[in-house]
Amino acid sequence: MWIYVKLLVLLLIDEAENHLHPKWQKTFLNSILEIFPNLQIIASTHSPFIVSSVENAKVFVCKSMINNSIIVDETAQYSNKPIEEVLLSDVFNTERFNQEITHKKTKIEAQLKSINPTYFSYFDIEKMMQELVEK
Repeated sequence: MWIYVKLLVLLLIDEAENHLHPKWQKTFLNSILEIFPNLQIIASTHSPFIVSSVENAKVFVCKSMINNSIIVDETAQYSNKPIEEVLLSDVFNTERFNQEITHKKTKIEAQLKSINPTYFSYFDIEKMMQELVEK
């Protein structure tokens, strides 16, 4: 009679991006998983490269509240997304352009929408997509 025992091996990494070039950040976790395919990794990070590096990863975000913090499963928003999309997300709160260009872009879009709201409604596509996800 054989008894099989499945061991769960867990690796915790705090600030997984520290001291790593962005190119290495993109391959770091996958390199570990190639060597140890059954390893479960829990990594904390501030790097969009780490967030977007592992296919089908579970992504949890720590959100600060007034008196405490909460952990929210945001896998749907961040897993399997390209680095650019992760970087532009609410968590990283970055803009595609510098503030002056972003302000001018927003102003021009508003003017175009006021001229022809139906035609230029595609400017609000991200907002519309988010509303669909929330329904």
